[in-house]
Order: sequence, then structure tokens, then C-alpha cells
Amino acid sequence: MCIKKVSDETQYFRVFIGQLRKKIKDDHAKPTYLKTITGVGYVLQNKD
Repeated sequence: MCIKKVSDETQYFRVFIGQLRKKIKDDHAKPTYLKTITGVGYVLQNKD
């Protein structure tokens, strides 16, 4: 059985992205500006 541990840096970054989404009023369920791409990272997009 393999257990994947999330590092402190990864958790810090997730919290930072969540705070940033709150500031720009981006809904985490249906993001408009900050999109999460699994295995890659985050992408900042225009609303248009």
C-alpha cells in the first residue's frame, strides 16, 4: 500500500490559491479566472 503525503509547501500553496480566489471573487466550484489543471498546476485566464 502506497500512501502519498502532501508536503507543507503544497498545502501552503493550496491555501494561498484559496485566499487569492476569495480576493478576486472566483468561485472554487466553477472557477472563472484561476483554473486548476491536475498534474500541471494553475492557469490564470481572462473572464472573456
